[in-house]
Amino acid sequence: MAHYEYAPFGGVISAVAAGSFAEANPFRFSTKYYDTETGLVDFGERLYSPSLGRWLSRDPIGHLGGPNVYTFAGNNPIDRIDPFGMMYIPCPGGNCGGNDEPSPTPSSVEPPGFEMVVDPPKKDPDCSDCWETCESQEAQNLIGSSLGAVICRPDGCKCACTKTSAYPGGADGTADKIKQQCVLKHEETHVQQTLDDWCMYCPAGDGNSLTRAGVRGICDPNVANDYECEAYGAEIQCLASGARKECKTDRCRLLVIGAMVQTAMSACENHECPIPWRVMDDLLDEGDRRTLNALKQKCRPAYHETIPGPPGLW
Repeated sequence: MAHYEYAPFGGVISAVAAGSFAEANPFRFSTKYYDTETGLVDFGERLYSPSLGRWLSRDPIGHLGGPNVYTFAGNNPIDRIDPFGMMYIPCPGGNCGGNDEPSPTPSSVEPPGFEMVVDPPKKDPDCSDCWETCESQEAQNLIGSSLGAVICRPDGCKCACTKTSAYPGGADGTADKIKQQCVLKHEETHVQQTLDDWCMYCPAGDGNSLTRAGVRGICDPNVANDYECEAYGAEIQCLASGARKECKTDRCRLLVIGAMVQTAMSACENHECPIPWRVMDDLLDEGDRRTLNALKQKCRPAYHETIPGPPGLW
C-alpha cells in the first residue's frame, strides 16, 4: 500500500508506504504511469514533467488546444484535468483535489496562545509609467537592434516597448503610427506569455537595473518559436486591420501591407510560423502571393490545413 501527496502540478510532497511499495508502484499522479528514472509521467499522447509543470512536446492538436501548446491543463490543474495529454476538461464537481470537506479554519489548527500573523496581500505595481521606462536609454540599449522587446522593471512591471529610433512618430492613421502600434501588439503578447507560462520569464537583475524578458534555457527550443508565432500572429492581424480600417491614403495602405508581408516572411523564415493566409489574402497582390508561396516549404503547415476546426488566424 502506498500514499502520495502532490503539489498542484504533480510534484510529490511526501510518500508514505508499507515497505518499499511507494517506489515500486508505477501508477501515480493522475493515475498515469510514472518513470522513476526520468521523473516523467506518461499520459498516452505525450510525456509530462511534474518538476517543470509542463508538457515536453507540443500539443498534438496544435493551437486548437489553446495558444500555448506546452501548458499543462491550461495552467490550472486545480480545476481541470487532461486525461490523455491532448485536451483539458473541467474536473467533475469543479475540484480535482477530491476533498469535499471544508479546509480547517485557522482557529482549529493553532496551538493555545499562538496568534497567526498573516502578511497583507501584495499590491500590483503601478505600471502606468511604462512609457517612460521604454524611452529610457537603459531600455533602448536592452532592445538593441530589435524593433521591440519586453523590458522588466525591479518593481515587477513588464513593459512592452518599441525601438524609438525605428519609429520617428506620426499622426494617427499614418503608416509609421500603425506599424509602431502593431509592434506593441507583438510585445504585449509576450507580456501575457510571461504571466501565463513558466518558460517565458523576466531574468533576475541586481534589484536596481532593467532586464529583458526571454525564454528559460531549460525549456524545449521549440517553445521560443511557439511564443514568436503567437506574437507575430497578433502583429500581422493588427497590420491587416490597420491597412483596411485606419489608413487614410493609398500610400499608407501600401506601406502597411508591405510591412505585413515582411512580417509574415520574417515569422516564416526565422521561426517556421505558418503563413496566415486567412488574415492577409484579400490585401495581397499577385507579386506578394508569389513571394509568400515561395517560402511555404520553410514554414510549418497552417493548422487549418492539417486539423479540422473552425476558421482561425492561420
